[in-house]
This record gives sequence, C-alpha cells and structure tokens, in this order.
Amino acid sequence: MKKYLPYLALFVASIIWGITAPVIKNTLNFVEPLTLLFWRFLLAVLVSFPFLMFYLKKNPIKRSWLPKLFITGFLGGVLPLTFGFYGFKFTSSIEGTLIGSLSPLLVAIAASFYLKEKLTKQELVGITIAVAGTFSVAIEPFFQSGTAANNRLLGNFLFFFSIISWVCCVMLVKHWQSLGMRP
Repeated sequence: MKKYLPYLALFVASIIWGITAPVIKNTLNFVEPLTLLFWRFLLAVLVSFPFLMFYLKKNPIKRSWLPKLFITGFLGGVLPLTFGFYGFKFTSSIEGTLIGSLSPLLVAIAASFYLKEKLTKQELVGITIAVAGTFSVAIEPFFQSGTAANNRLLGNFLFFFSIISWVCCVMLVKHWQSLGMRP
C-alpha cells in the first residue's frame, strides 16, 4: 500500500487542481477578485504560520534575503494570483486553465535563455506546437466582436501576464539559489 501513496497523492492533487478553476470562476460571481484573494491569503497565513515558525527555528533567514523573499512573494504569489483571478472574471475557466498550462513550458524556454539549460530538438518541437495551439485559443476572441469577446481577450491576456510573472519569479529564485540563497 505504501508504494501507491505517491500516486494517490498525485491523483488527489490533480482533482484539487481540476476543480479549482470552476470554483474560482463561480465564486467571482459573488465576490470581487481582491476580496477573494485577501481571504485566501489570510487563511493561508493562519494555516501555515505555525509550520513557518517551526521551520524558521531550524532554518533562520539571513536579513539580506528579506528583499529577495519579498520580490519572490510578489512575483510568485501576489501578481500571478491577482492577474489570474481577474483573468477568471473575464474569461472562461477552460481558457484560463489552458493558458495557465503554458507555465512550465515558458519556464523551460526562459531557463534555456537565462540559465543556459539545454532543450532537445524534440522538446523544442513539442513546446512550439503547444504554445502555438494555446496562443491560437487565447487570441480567438480577437476575431469576434462584442463585449463578451473583448472581455475574454482581456481575461486571456491577464492569464498570460500571470504566467510571465511566475516565470520571472522562477528565474530569479533559480539565480539566487546559484548564489547561495536557499529556500
């Protein structure tokens, strides 16, 4: 049974990720994005605070790391979630999720440029096809008319900005780790 536990954890995580987009989209019909984010962050702080205190006792943070941690939190938490929640307000949950799925691909592309990580030809072809397909879905509202199409296009671009913010965060963290900063 113990050997199946990681697979069960991945399955449960997939279910949670799968239902998150429709739940957020529907919740935004009743609550503004920043209000929902405030309560989400507050709950996260309350739940994680005891674990953080335990962790910090064993792994103290250098004062010089604080600005970097602030930037990381802003680029990797506040900005992507704010753009993403506003994106859900304007676009469909399926389009937002599809655009969000570009995140690991764009991280791989950015890592190849900034961190000099190598991508194989097969990986480049796969990434190109995935990005082209997702981009065609993302700009599809541009070829339609009306307020709904304009809102979807805005939402799709907000999701793209969310991903860009996350990619910047990942690149900075990888760079800072190479300089000796640890998580």
